[in-house]
Amino acid sequence: MVRLLPGGHAAIGSWADDVLQGLEVYDDMYPCSGGQLMAVASGAASAVLDPRPFLHPDGFHTHPYDLAAFVVARAAGVIVEALPPGPLLFPIDTSTPVAWAAYANEQIAAQLRDRLPKLPT
Repeated sequence: MVRLLPGGHAAIGSWADDVLQGLEVYDDMYPCSGGQLMAVASGAASAVLDPRPFLHPDGFHTHPYDLAAFVVARAAGVIVEALPPGPLLFPIDTSTPVAWAAYANEQIAAQLRDRLPKLPT
């Protein structure tokens, strides 16, 4: 779960508590989108969820260039998609906030997708 910078911890923490209740979860204290994708691809992490654009809109977000490594992660079998679940489609620019998820396999993806509450659009 990604929670970065003051002001977003309560909203993102509450969302994470609801979605991840009963699962063993560790927060990434030093998030780097490429590193998180590598963690899922290498088996060090089962999933990464980054809902920051919805839950802390004035905070620091992932941008399209931060996810350049998703091509490599997908080649390794990682499921990379948008949050809410769907295709990861965004303009190639330096400012669009991107909410995204990465899952090690379809079983993990299905389990976590079923837990995801509606996110504002």
